[in-house]
Amino acid sequence: MRIVIDTSMIFSLLLGKNAGMRDVFFEFGHIFYAPNYIIGEIFEKKEKIMRCSSLLESEIYELFYRILGKIEFVAENIVSLECKSQAFELCRNIDENDIPFIALSLQLNAVFWTGDKKLKNYLKEHGFTLFFEPEY
Repeated sequence: MRIVIDTSMIFSLLLGKNAGMRDVFFEFGHIFYAPNYIIGEIFEKKEKIMRCSSLLESEIYELFYRILGKIEFVAENIVSLECKSQAFELCRNIDENDIPFIALSLQLNAVFWTGDKKLKNYLKEHGFTLFFEPEY
């Protein structure tokens, strides 16, 4: 299954508080994608992740390395203008920061994994239903 993962889910994985979520992420068969700029977002939040994580610093680094190895990062210029326009229309009234994730989901015909319930509900109301919603 192809899954576009958002930044908040990667933060959740690094906080180490939900082993079930990590099990789902590392489960064989899932292919994860993300816009390449999220690596910078994660580094910007490094200190907060270190403070809030239940993991040791060395465990966070090891987990981060494993997470990065599981994600295929995609440059924004690979996504078509049509998908970007559709994503803009879907996200402009809720959170424009999510446009690249939704555009990538549309481009790849992949499901979107987010923990943002407000965003998810809004997108569902506006016709976007490609969500990854595992049980954990």
